[in-house]
Amino acid sequence: CGLRVGSNSSSPDNRGFDRLLCAYASPKAAYQIAREKDALYAHALFALKDENLGIMEANFAPLICMLLDTIHENRRSLVQDLRNGHIWDRRLPEGVPAPELRGAIDAA
Repeated sequence: CGLRVGSNSSSPDNRGFDRLLCAYASPKAAYQIAREKDALYAHALFALKDENLGIMEANFAPLICMLLDTIHENRRSLVQDLRNGHIWDRRLPEGVPAPELRGAIDAA
């Protein structure tokens, strides 16, 4: 019938993803984190850092709950990271391009 079937969420691999980044608190580097726990931490950090954050969006409601749980469970680390302006070395997941992520946090 000619309808495209695919994911209902955006990812850095999607054509046009870069055009959507202006609507998100997190930079592209945060979307390249493979481990969900580490990605949630990075997105939580950027959400807390964004003074103009107006809405939290997810494909499924439990993801918002997981983000809020991540903020609650890591509140001390998040506050420290916000004060320092970067993610601690022990928070950086394996395989993430640390310079890109750190640079994105510093620029945000």
